[in-house]
Amino acid sequence: MKRVRIKTWLESRLNRKIFLSFLTVSLIPLCIVYCYINSAYSEKLRSDAFTQNQLTERNTAVLLEDYLTKIEYISNLFFDSDTQAMIRGASDSLSSYSARMALEKKVRVNLDLFKVMAYVDQVTFLKQDGTAMDVMNSLGYADTILFSVPPEEVGKRFKNQRLMRIEELNDSYTDKYVYLRQIDDLDLKNGTLGWLFIVFDRDQFDLLLQDLRTVLNTEIAMDDGQQLLYDTMSGGPEAVNRLRAAAVSYSAPPKERRRAESISWDYRIENLGIRVTFFDDMKGVESNIRALSTMTGTVIFITVLIILAASFLFSETIVRPVTRLHKNLVRVKEGDYTVRVHVETRDEVGDLCDAFNGMAEEIDRLVNRVYSVELKEKEAAIKALQAQINPHFLYNTLDMIKSMAELYGALQVSEMIMALSKLFRYATHTDGVLVTIREELENLSSYMTIVNARFGGRIAFAARVPEELLAEPS
Repeated sequence: MKRVRIKTWLESRLNRKIFLSFLTVSLIPLCIVYCYINSAYSEKLRSDAFTQNQLTERNTAVLLEDYLTKIEYISNLFFDSDTQAMIRGASDSLSSYSARMALEKKVRVNLDLFKVMAYVDQVTFLKQDGTAMDVMNSLGYADTILFSVPPEEVGKRFKNQRLMRIEELNDSYTDKYVYLRQIDDLDLKNGTLGWLFIVFDRDQFDLLLQDLRTVLNTEIAMDDGQQLLYDTMSGGPEAVNRLRAAAVSYSAPPKERRRAESISWDYRIENLGIRVTFFDDMKGVESNIRALSTMTGTVIFITVLIILAASFLFSETIVRPVTRLHKNLVRVKEGDYTVRVHVETRDEVGDLCDAFNGMAEEIDRLVNRVYSVELKEKEAAIKALQAQINPHFLYNTLDMIKSMAELYGALQVSEMIMALSKLFRYATHTDGVLVTIREELENLSSYMTIVNARFGGRIAFAARVPEELLAEPS
C-alpha cells in the first residue's frame, strides 16, 4: 500500500518529477564525489599529518640533543691534560683559587662559543677527596648548590655521564637538572679524578618544547630508564604511564591508529641514555581531515541548495505554462472554445501553446459554422413542414365543413370549426416572428372557444386591454 502511494505521488505532478529528477541527478554525483574525496584523501592527509608532526618533533628533539651535547662538550674540557693538572695542583687555598679562575675562564669561553652561556646556572667540580671547586655560578656564589659524591652507577654508564633531577642529589631544590659526569684521570693508575656537575633550569626544556604543545598539542615525556626526568603533564609519572598504556605507536596499522586517542613515538639520545616520547593527540592529527570533510560538506551543501533552487525555477518555467495549458484544455473540454493561452517563451512549450491557441480558434470557428448550418437546416425543415400544410386547402375545407354545419343547423359545430380555422391561421402565418396583441387575443379567444365547448360552457374568459395597446407587438 505504501509503495502504491509513493508511486502515485511521484506520478501525480510534473513539477515533482522534474524536481526529483534534478535532485537525484545532482545528489548522486555529489555524494559519490564526497565519499571519494573522504576515502581517497583522508588517509593521505592523516599520513601527511603524522609525517609532518614527526618531522617537527624530530627537529625539536634534535635541538634538545644538541643542547645536551653542548653541555657534554663542556665536560670534555675536563679531560684536557692541562685542566686535570690544574685540578690536581689545587692543594691549598691560593692554588685552588688560581685553578678555579683559570677553569672559569675556560668554561665561560666555551659556554659562550656554544651559545649556552645563558642556560647554565652553575658548574661545580667535586674532587675525589670531596673538595668542591665552584668553577662558575651565574646566580651568585651565595646561592651555590652543594653536592656530594654521587652513586656508583654513574661510572657504569656510557661515557660515565647522566642527566638527573636535582632532587636526587639535593632535595633542597626543585625544577632544576644536573648534568653529572664522572671524570677519570688521564693517568689510568690514578682512577677517578672527580665528578663534574653542570646545573641548568627546567625552563630550558620548556623553551625548547613549548611550541609542540601550543602548535601540535603534543605531550612530551623524558626518562633515562630509571626515572621520569621531564614531562608536560600535570599528573606526574602516573599520568605518563596511563598515557603510554593508552597510546598507539606510529608503527601500528592505520586502522588501529585511527581508533586511538593518541599516537606515540620515541626519540633516543644515546649518549645520555635518554628516551624522549612524543604523544600526539589524534584530534590534532585529524584536524586537517575534519577541515577537509567540513569544507567538502559545506561546498556540497551549498551546491545542493543552488541546484535545488535552479531545479525549482526550471521546473516552474516548464510547469507553469503547462499547468495553464492544462486548465485551458479542461475549459475547452467543457465547451468554452474562446480560451487562449498566453505564450511566455519561444521554446517547445511556447510552440505547444501556439498550437493550442490555433486549435481552439479552429474548433471555435468550426463549431460556430456547424451551429449555423444546423440552424439553417432546422429553419428549412420547419419551412418545409409549413409548406406541406397548404393553408388555402385547409381553410377551404374548414369553410366547407362550416357551411355544411350551418346548412344542417349545427351552429355550435360551425362555431367550433371557425375557431379551429383561426387557430390554424395563427399557427401557420409566416409574415414575421412577432404578432400584435390584438392577434394574440383573437387566437386566445379561438382557443378558449374550443376549450369551453369541450367542458360544456363551464369556462368563462374575458380580456380587458386598452384600445391603444392592441396594435402593439406582443
